[in-house]
Amino acid sequence: MSATKVTLNHRWFRAFLKSDDARRVAHAGAEKVLAEAQSTARVDTGAYRDSLHIVSDTTDRAVERVATDDPGGMAIEVRDNTLRSALDAV
Repeated sequence: MSATKVTLNHRWFRAFLKSDDARRVAHAGAEKVLAEAQSTARVDTGAYRDSLHIVSDTTDRAVERVATDDPGGMAIEVRDNTLRSALDAV
């Protein structure tokens, strides 16, 4: 059996990772994680759940993150693993 040589177009991949299409796919995934996190978050006052939102960024690729602005958000995440569990669920 002979080996097949594959040459990747790195310029194309770099451009694609920052494209609107890649952002749409990433954002759709983030929306699913956000919905799951909001539906499963423990509700004491509702501040944590209501502060969950999507943050869009661009590094060497389109990036979508689900984050919280709640001052106690990190402690809540350590205690409950809300975002991690939401990510695992979708």
